[in-house]
Amino acid sequence: MKNKLELRKKLKQQVETFKSQSPIEINRLYSVQQQLVGHSSHIEQTIKQLKYVHNVLEQNATILQEKNMEIQKNIDLLKSKPNPDIDELLTPKHLLHQQLLECSCDVHTIDDVIYYLTKGFGSSSKDTTAFIKNIRTLSKEAFMKKALMEKIEGILINIP
Repeated sequence: MKNKLELRKKLKQQVETFKSQSPIEINRLYSVQQQLVGHSSHIEQTIKQLKYVHNVLEQNATILQEKNMEIQKNIDLLKSKPNPDIDELLTPKHLLHQQLLECSCDVHTIDDVIYYLTKGFGSSSKDTTAFIKNIRTLSKEAFMKKALMEKIEGILINIP
């Protein structure tokens, strides 16, 4: 009987301890539950965002693969064609374009000749009169070519 009384006393003590601690534990667990519910909505929102990003990335990957195939087809097509003749590519289509190209080449050539004549004249004592006469002749010719180029460019603006 003594054991029964002690057991009852111990059991009552445990029940009282449980009763006093259970509201605290219930409040703590309720707080944890509220946090979990709050976090679950955040997790669901994050999952939706990640699914959206995943879909966009899949679309971009598909587009990228399509463009890669297009590029590869174009490369294969270009490799199968024969090399074009450079002269055909650089030949002007209109007579005025041809004349403009020739004038431009002449002007650059004259400029180079004047540069090298001046450079050569400075390093040796040559006839100054002949040098100046040659420079004037070349400059006049370059001026005429540049004037002709401007006239051709003015005409070409009006040609479709």
